[in-house]
Amino acid sequence: MEPLPDDFVERRQNFTLRYQETVKKELGTDSSDLCTTAHSFIHIITLRASRSKPGTSIEFDLHDLWWTVIQAAKSTPFYSAEHDRMAMLILQARELGVIQQRPEEENKDNPVMYTSQGVIWRDLPFLLTDVYEEWKKAAELRTAEHENLASFIARLLAAGVCGSELAACALWTLRNVLEMSDGEENESESRLPVADERLAVVVRWLRYSGSKLLLLSESGFQIEGEQAEMARPGDLAVAAGVDGGQSGFSMARWAYWKRRGA
Repeated sequence: MEPLPDDFVERRQNFTLRYQETVKKELGTDSSDLCTTAHSFIHIITLRASRSKPGTSIEFDLHDLWWTVIQAAKSTPFYSAEHDRMAMLILQARELGVIQQRPEEENKDNPVMYTSQGVIWRDLPFLLTDVYEEWKKAAELRTAEHENLASFIARLLAAGVCGSELAACALWTLRNVLEMSDGEENESESRLPVADERLAVVVRWLRYSGSKLLLLSESGFQIEGEQAEMARPGDLAVAAGVDGGQSGFSMARWAYWKRRGA
């Protein structure tokens, strides 16, 4: 990939910041406008990808696209059909397949438009890592936003977006809510509502991707790479006999979640 001038990178980063600030100011509970914006992003990126050389400039556009989708997901009630519309938008983008650039000369092969995380659109570059980063901060969200985002990612997981890798987000939640002690021997009553709110997020995962999570448990799907440590069983699960050396799903873990009320 050709390096970009430093001044371009700075200007493009500033554009992203201004765009995000504008969206946050205008963001309400209706994500339809953001979904339309995301659709426009996909169209623009497709055109640019077919006319540009591989480079990081288009990667900024991809990050802006996924950020827009994530904001729409957080602001949309988990039961809304708008979530299905946004998930379909991503599936439709993936079905565009491999974007090839127009050859500069006749009788030359069309080079594939690739990024540092795969090919546009087949690999949905940066979607997985951007979702990971957002989900790692999900505990800071208001309960409604947390539930909304969980239900959206769960829909993507159930539809096979990014393979099964989005299951790591579900596993982190199940681990933190059902497998981890809080370090206190006695919970005060003031902590109970927090536990209830966290359990509501677990319910969203099971409602929208429960069948996929069960299949992953049956197959023993493991989380790899830098996400693996966060996927190891929590202390309560290990104490109950779940293998603490694994970093993924298992039927023993599934059975433990059921005993815990999931």
